[in-house]
Amino acid sequence: DLSTVPHVFFHSLINDNRAFLVTDQVTPLLVQGNNSAMTTTGEFDAMLNDMYKAGYVLIGLDDIVIKTANTDGTETLAKNTALMLPAGKKPLLMSEDDLSYYHFMGENGIQGYADKLVLDSDGKVKCLFTDKSGTQQIGDYDMVPKIDTFISEHPDFCYQGARPTVALTGYNGVLGYRTNDYYKEGPDGEHLSSDQKAYLTNHPDYNYDNEVAEATKIADAMKAEGWTFASHTYGHWNASTHSAEELATDNERWNTTVRDVVGDTDKIIFAFGADIGPVNGYNESNDKFTYFLSQGYHIYCNVDGNIGWTEFGSNYVRTGRVPLDGV
Repeated sequence: DLSTVPHVFFHSLINDNRAFLVTDQVTPLLVQGNNSAMTTTGEFDAMLNDMYKAGYVLIGLDDIVIKTANTDGTETLAKNTALMLPAGKKPLLMSEDDLSYYHFMGENGIQGYADKLVLDSDGKVKCLFTDKSGTQQIGDYDMVPKIDTFISEHPDFCYQGARPTVALTGYNGVLGYRTNDYYKEGPDGEHLSSDQKAYLTNHPDYNYDNEVAEATKIADAMKAEGWTFASHTYGHWNASTHSAEELATDNERWNTTVRDVVGDTDKIIFAFGADIGPVNGYNESNDKFTYFLSQGYHIYCNVDGNIGWTEFGSNYVRTGRVPLDGV
């Protein structure tokens, strides 16, 4: 029953203990956030093995619904009742939020995070990571390459090549590349934060077109492997507290800074686990829903304490997610 499929999610993975040690550059607040909202690579590897041994199989968000295009340009959705798995196997949805390698994570591995996604010599998506010695490495230092490697070794862990969905904001760019067009304003730009201005000051060779081109290569390679993308709102906004008009303005910025890199999507994963309506269903009296629907969003994800909850409407599907992190 696809209405009870568990949906788990992660943020960028932490590779070593630099995330948990207070220094001049890693504040107590950052350490607290790393402990509560993040997951280490060791924990993630253990979870993947546990999931696999328990018989879970990754499916994609698109696998849970059957979409029918209507002559008026709209789309009708229905629960997929024909998804077949081998005996003893159980479906699992997975996603990763905020795969942008934000400025607050620091550069050169200062908190144990990767710096960005890159392509290796075989064209596979990997991470650029700076280890404790200051040496740059290319390898499986975050969820995307770890999932791809795990599936290459355990092909029965995914259904017909399915991969998780990556939810992206746009204000710091995507996938470790500074693809927000505001960066073109330079270090004195009126739309830039102090972190962004400092980045541009420290990188006088910054080139917006190159960043977009490189990020697009990564996104295309990920899509070729089965990964899908979702909006996480441009500004990591709480959709519960912002008005429909504000969310529309934010979504226009997302289109400019993210959609042009990763392509079209019909998925939105709400930041902060917020939602745009109560659990008794979306309808046309909900101005936030009608706006997002008009923009082509049909798959909506919030955060829910009850693992395995999906609601199917005639023109949307909404699924609750559970974080596997320090909380």
